[in-house]
Amino acid sequence: MEEDYIVRELDVVVCSGSLGTGSQTVLLQYPLRGASRPYQSSGVEAVQYKPKNKRLQMDVRLDTTIPEYNDNVEPTRLLKKLTLQSSSVECGTSLAAAFVEGDRLILLPIDEAMQLRPSMAHLDAEREGGKKAAPKEEEGPDAGVLMPVMVQVKKRETEAQLEARLRSFAHITAQEAAEEWVGLQYHDDMSETSQGIAQKLAAADAQPALHPMRAGDYLAALVPDPDRDGAGV
Repeated sequence: MEEDYIVRELDVVVCSGSLGTGSQTVLLQYPLRGASRPYQSSGVEAVQYKPKNKRLQMDVRLDTTIPEYNDNVEPTRLLKKLTLQSSSVECGTSLAAAFVEGDRLILLPIDEAMQLRPSMAHLDAEREGGKKAAPKEEEGPDAGVLMPVMVQVKKRETEAQLEARLRSFAHITAQEAAEEWVGLQYHDDMSETSQGIAQKLAAADAQPALHPMRAGDYLAALVPDPDRDGAGV
């Protein structure tokens, strides 16, 4: 049996904290968009973020010149841009972005992952507008007649009931809606800022390469045990 041979040896560099204190590295996924037709970074018009609820929103300009663009629709459904909204992804393991620079494999730990999907808020607004425009029911012959009213007395919530309500979808949605959006400045991959970050990560003094170690110790350093308090790359 022929043994595997070494094709190339690379020093491994982990760039943990290389972007400065408080920086976050987020992996953005587009599950409804194939890799062969990505969103054009040049079409990004605005990016907003809710840090407390960790929600990202991105406005992407649509290409209205392509044959697939249909402008023969109602004005309320004619879109010039697409709003993408994020949802958090539960990562079952630690993630890292990697690229090769010279004879080094540079790893950048990922703090969290998000999936971006098109928002249907314009359809919700259209539906709400239809409800408001609907004619009110005409008053019947019983208009002005006093009608009996049922009054309910609500008991004080127990701790379990309060906790269940705070975990409810309606409460979480209301909390998210109450938080203000924070505008972010977007830089595409060819911008001077993005190129500067890439050069900083690839700098020789980013962080010394890992010292030779056993395979198990190397794996533990790269993918720490999530059950261990304070674990980090």
